[in-house]
Amino acid sequence: MVYTPIEDEMVDFVAREIISKKLKDGDKLYSLRFFTNRFKAGPAYVKRAMAMLEDRGLIRLVDGEYYLSLDDRKIDALKENLANRIINDFLNQMGQIGLDTGEALTYLERRSRANG
Repeated sequence: MVYTPIEDEMVDFVAREIISKKLKDGDKLYSLRFFTNRFKAGPAYVKRAMAMLEDRGLIRLVDGEYYLSLDDRKIDALKENLANRIINDFLNQMGQIGLDTGEALTYLERRSRANG
């Protein structure tokens, strides 16, 4: 298992909410209290996650509230970034059990056929 800093978990959560269209451009982001409760994290961690989202241009602060600032390019970049990280984590974990990339892909192909 790969360790992920709590701030990154929060950013990934927001990315998944955007990708799944639960959050859209112009929507108000969940409250800071929501993040502290959901992730059992202190306010400093939540503020760092919000800063990361701001730095990436995904949210903006308006009158003390965070709002989504999205376009198709940003959403596509989120998908690609998240997909690459998931694939890298998967390949790393497969390597830890002695499987190379080709063998890992064989398992994926078998699983895909089995799942239809």
